[in-house]
Amino acid sequence: MNTGDNFLKLDIFEEKVQTIDFHRDEAQNILTGDCSGCVKLFDCRSPGTFKSWVFEKEIEKISWNKFDPYHYFASTNTGMLHYVDIRSNVSIWTLYAHEKEVTGFSLSSECADMLVTVSMDESVKVWDLKDHKPHQVTQKQINIGEIYTIDSCPDVPYVFCIGGKHKENPMYLWDSRENTSVIQQFQDRMGQDFLKFVEIKLDEQPGPSNRQSTSTSVQPRIPLKKKPRKVPRPNQSPPSDPGASVPAPSRQRQRNRRKMHPKTKDKK
Repeated sequence: MNTGDNFLKLDIFEEKVQTIDFHRDEAQNILTGDCSGCVKLFDCRSPGTFKSWVFEKEIEKISWNKFDPYHYFASTNTGMLHYVDIRSNVSIWTLYAHEKEVTGFSLSSECADMLVTVSMDESVKVWDLKDHKPHQVTQKQINIGEIYTIDSCPDVPYVFCIGGKHKENPMYLWDSRENTSVIQQFQDRMGQDFLKFVEIKLDEQPGPSNRQSTSTSVQPRIPLKKKPRKVPRPNQSPPSDPGASVPAPSRQRQRNRRKMHPKTKDKK
């Protein structure tokens, strides 16, 4: 780097090289993918020897698994995605991910099972790779044209940056937590920030009927306080209906009142 001289040249490829990726722990190891459908693993200390895997058609992208130093992903222009152990000669699993070229993919920076793929078909798909059995969680169409690349945020593991062909709007920043299926699938494998967002999102829903069943804790409903009912005293009759007619007092009640309150004669 200081002198700008060429340190190493690898010129044993039959077709154009479209993608490379250095190992994150073993800096001398590099993966390459070319248009002949061949992936090669080189040790730059001895570039004359390498290990190779052959797939269908052109290799669009390769990437090491950041959570496992012995595995890598490779996508092709036929919509296929391969997961490979470098100690083996065959793929662990092969997935038909998109109808067109799989131009990019990215693992979450925190959740090892969450993989997001993009394609020239202008779609974004989220996959759950748990137990080496990939299945689709959700799919999203974004208006940035044909998609070329994607990368996850290193600090916010559920946020992804996507780049496409659209001239006026070529980039898209996607917070995957906006999707209910993603919340349901990964809430038990994400950090506290992910769970806080789930609680906030559920609280913003207009009513109990629209709440999703993905909240981490259910808040009990607080009953409304009822106004105390007025109990009439023994000598007090209950309040009557304002619209009802008031009956005349009985003769026995009039006699009782005269005994309790006798009339006094004025002294002359």
